[in-house]
Amino acid sequence: MQLLLDFIPLLAFFVAFVAFDLYVATATIIVATALQIAYQWFSQGKINKMTLISGVLIGHALGNVYIGLLVVGCLLCGLIAVAHLEPRLDPQVNGVREDETPADGELALPVTTPVVE
Repeated sequence: MQLLLDFIPLLAFFVAFVAFDLYVATATIIVATALQIAYQWFSQGKINKMTLISGVLIGHALGNVYIGLLVVGCLLCGLIAVAHLEPRLDPQVNGVREDETPADGELALPVTTPVVE
């Protein structure tokens, strides 16, 4: 349950980032982290160290760096996945096909053209 509670501000950030922009997402993660700290304080009487560190980083000057590292990390994971999976994909998945050889039987250099439908 605690792990799910720790990811709620991050999930709220990404939802706000996709739905709006970086400024709204930054405000969302600040409010969500503040609510998370308040919830832990009132329900448990203490605040976890990781939540407190996240709150300090997000609430102070390192907040933009912290959020930037999260965004860059996610983008890097996406780029690695694309770079790793792209060579394995069938060319037709991307809408590209090889032209057929000419009717007179001569071999032509293979040319890839986009599929237009």
